[in-house]
Amino acid sequence: MQHCAFNGYLRYGAVVGCGGGPLLSLSDADLGRELDLAKTAGMRAIRIDVDWSAIEAAKGHQNWTNTDRIINAITSRGMAPLG
Repeated sequence: MQHCAFNGYLRYGAVVGCGGGPLLSLSDADLGRELDLAKTAGMRAIRIDVDWSAIEAAKGHQNWTNTDRIINAITSRGMAPLG
C-alpha cells in the first residue's frame, strides 16, 4: 500500500493506518492485490478517504458505486474500513 504507517504493534495485531485515497482509483485486480498484501502484513483496518464531490458530482445525485466497491473488498478480507 502506498501510504501505510505501521504503529509498531504488529505482533499484537493492532496495526492500523493505511490511507486509502489511492485505493479508489485502482482496478479490481490491483485493489485485491493491495488489500491481500495489507492483510498478509497484519493490517486489520484500512482508512479510506471519501471525497463527497466524487459521490455527489451533480447536486442531488449520489453515486456510491466506487466507494461500495472498496468497502466490499476490504470487508470481504475480514478487515475493517475506517473513514
